Amino acid sequence: MNFLLRFSSVFKTLMMIITVICCLPHWSSLPLRFWVNILKNPHFTFDVHVSEVVDASLSVIAQTFMDACTKSEHKLSRDSPSNKLLYAKEISTYKKMVDDYYKGIRQMVSVSDQDMNTHLAEVSRSHTDKLNTQVALHQLYQYASKYYDG
Repeated sequence: MNFLLRFSSVFKTLMMIITVICCLPHWSSLPLRFWVNILKNPHFTFDVHVSEVVDASLSVIAQTFMDACTKSEHKLSRDSPSNKLLYAKEISTYKKMVDDYYKGIRQMVSVSDQDMNTHLAEVSRSHTDKLNTQVALHQLYQYASKYYDG
C-alpha cells in the first residue's frame, strides 16, 4: 500500500507538471529527451557494450529522431553534415508520423482522475504478491558488492 501511495503522489506531481507546461512543443520535447537519451546511451537501460561504430550509427538515428520531432525545416547544402544527408529524403515522412502521433493523442478521450486512481489501485493489487523488497534489496546488494572497490 505504501508503494501505491508513493507512486500515486509521483504520478500526481507529474500530471501537475504536464498540466502547468500545457503546451504541445514543450510536451513533445519530454519524450524527445527521453528517447534520444535511450537511443544514444543504450547501456543506461541494457547491459551492453557500445562500440564506436555502433555509437556513430546510434548518433545518426538519434539525430534523425530529433529532426523528425522539430517543426523547423532544415535547408540542406553541400556543407550539411553527412548524417543529415543520409536521411534527407525520408525526413518528411518521419515528420508526418510524429504529427500524426500527436494528433492521435490530442483526439484521445481524457481519463478522469478517479478512473486513473482506480486503475493504478488495481495494478498495485495485482502485483502485491510479486513484489518482495527484501529480495530486491538483496539482489541490489549482490550487484553492488561485485563492483565495490573497498
